[in-house]
Amino acid sequence: MAKAHADWEARLSHWESHDQRRSLQVSEGVDFYSNDYLGLARSTELQERIRQVEEDFAHPAHGATGSRLLSG
Repeated sequence: MAKAHADWEARLSHWESHDQRRSLQVSEGVDFYSNDYLGLARSTELQERIRQVEEDFAHPAHGATGSRLLSG
């Protein structure tokens, strides 16, 4: 792990010394290029509402269950 970290540090130093290091410029506005163009992934209000709905409609079987056809 330390070798991988040292390799990345060396690459970053090389890029910086040659003015080749890039960084992401985040712009304000609507991002139609991602799957989160509505901004729901970071919505704390939506996350809280989902928690409330999960509590209200708790179901004992979470996740996928097997098909009843497989057991005959």
